[in-house]
Amino acid sequence: MYVAPNELFLNTITKLRPFLFSAGLGALIATMSGAGQAAPRRLSALQNSEQLTSMQREIERQRQRLKSEDIEERRDALMRLRNLKRPDAARVAVAGLSDAAPIVRVTPPRTP
Repeated sequence: MYVAPNELFLNTITKLRPFLFSAGLGALIATMSGAGQAAPRRLSALQNSEQLTSMQREIERQRQRLKSEDIEERRDALMRLRNLKRPDAARVAVAGLSDAAPIVRVTPPRTP
């Protein structure tokens, strides 16, 4: 029985999706925890010298909003980070995956 390569790929990805997500999230967390010590120093150095780009300032604003007590504030921050469509914004948005409020955790990753 012949199965088209793209169909075989989709079937394989569908079956492996839970494992891929777990492994990818684990690798991301491990990477961030290991490299996380140098990054804050680099970011604070940039902030001190006021050399942040407008995109970096926006991402930092949303990072601060993710620490808010207000659920809607955190949810909106995740949506704004999502709409930036930048890898550095996605790294900041990872914090939303472990939010205490389910409504924040299930904020869609992107709009259709």
